[in-house]
Amino acid sequence: MKRLYIGVFLKKINHMPCCKEHERTGVAVGIGVGILSYFNKWSQERQSNIQAPCRIGELFLYVLVGAVAGKMAAIVPDVLEPATSPHHRNICHSVTAGAAIVYGMYELGKTNVYPLAKAALMSAGASCLAHIGEDAGTEMGVPWLCR
Repeated sequence: MKRLYIGVFLKKINHMPCCKEHERTGVAVGIGVGILSYFNKWSQERQSNIQAPCRIGELFLYVLVGAVAGKMAAIVPDVLEPATSPHHRNICHSVTAGAAIVYGMYELGKTNVYPLAKAALMSAGASCLAHIGEDAGTEMGVPWLCR
């Protein structure tokens, strides 16, 4: 079956990313999503109260939760399909899994979940997507569905 290889569009990764690389990416993605989640919440508060203050402590909490959720979720595809060889990628590393994560994040965005929990789940989803994206940049690529 054909595999998605995005090395044409991105810088090609000449090695199989290791757990530490995925974790570092997950932390970075989680921090970004945490910051965006906090400012989204703050902007919604400002719609009802224009003088709603930006709370630095709460922003730090969102960043921390995003970083932890991102780090933990970034290795989920390799936990479900251990990286014993460059040919280990199956359904959990597929474009289909990525699409399912995007759909789940879209649906989560429409819910009225506690904002900090939503930030954690969004960070986890984005970190899993980053993992799949990193693996898609290698020569082996990722499968569309499975091998």
